Amino acid sequence: MGRSRGGWITSALVVFQFALTLVLLAGAGIFVRALLNTLSINPFVPATRLTIATLQLPESRYKDADARQRFYDELLPRLRELPGVSHAAIASDGPGLGANRQQIELELAPIANPAQRPWVTFVPQSPGYMETIHLPLLAGRAFNETDGTAHHEAAIVTRDAAARLWPGQNPIGKRFRLYDNKNKATEWIAVVGISANLMQEIQENDPRPLLFVPYRQEGWDNMAVVVESSTDPLQAMRTTVQHLDPDLPLNDPSVVKDALEHQTWFLRVFGRIFLGFALIALLMASVGIYAVIAHAMNGRTQEIGLRLALGATMRNIMLLVMKRGLWQIGAGLVLGLGAALPAAHLMASLPFGMAGSNAPIFLVVALCLASVGVFACWLPARRAAGLDPVKAIRYE
Repeated sequence: MGRSRGGWITSALVVFQFALTLVLLAGAGIFVRALLNTLSINPFVPATRLTIATLQLPESRYKDADARQRFYDELLPRLRELPGVSHAAIASDGPGLGANRQQIELELAPIANPAQRPWVTFVPQSPGYMETIHLPLLAGRAFNETDGTAHHEAAIVTRDAAARLWPGQNPIGKRFRLYDNKNKATEWIAVVGISANLMQEIQENDPRPLLFVPYRQEGWDNMAVVVESSTDPLQAMRTTVQHLDPDLPLNDPSVVKDALEHQTWFLRVFGRIFLGFALIALLMASVGIYAVIAHAMNGRTQEIGLRLALGATMRNIMLLVMKRGLWQIGAGLVLGLGAALPAAHLMASLPFGMAGSNAPIFLVVALCLASVGVFACWLPARRAAGLDPVKAIRYE
């Protein structure tokens, strides 16, 4: 009775180990898929050739928007003349590195309740920014030097933003205004172009519509310099900035590719943790099922010898020995899938694009686990099928 109870406990432990392994491997697969999806966004952006750094213009020396504008107007031509530099521009944020958020109101569609206004993200930029990040312009025109000045407020919207804000309509020529956190509205802004889609908020599963506006429209004092270069332009960028203002530092310099990878540390770390625990659990489960089958076979050695003596084939013996292990594998996979489904649903609410179809991941993980488990069962079964019937019958 005690041996039977111990056998059931051991079997239940093996089932639990296989179920836990499936959950952990599925979790690792979801993290890896999210990481690959994140790193493959914005394929047209030359992330390895883009260097980005921020400039914080101090109010003591740049008291108004005109002073800041004059600085940027002097800086950009010098950056574009640096050796190896093909494009240079300024923007509030680099591609995939976040954006500003404000509420929007469309012309001829007023919303009385401010809380019901939709939110959009926007990136202030200089002319030439879209060329710098290689963002295709699909319709309309790019920004020119007059856009953003008084009575020339303009915007470019992505294709997805156009479809969400003006479904079934041509957005070029449409007007809107933005509201800040004090519920103060901008002037009416006209859409002058439509760009390809750009994933600007990689940490969002459902990013808001994305707009681009001229940086001179607001006179921003904190902007990022974005330079495309075939060589490392950082030192030349610093020198250029210091020629204009010796006391102005170039902050947080980075290659865009490195900056994007830094934002995905969550996926890398937790993906490795899940995978590490999953491999340990897989090893334990495989050893466990091998030990259970081998122990059960030793207890039935005389029975196996008798069956062989009566004419049982190798296939019959292998199925006899493996039957218990296969049952444990099947139960572990079913239990693991039952636990992995809600776990995957919970992970879909996390950032970094965790949402998506998990069926292929579950299928691959289940097949891998089943293969490892069957092999662990096959080893003792193969040994049992090769027993000498005479020696097996006399086995004590």
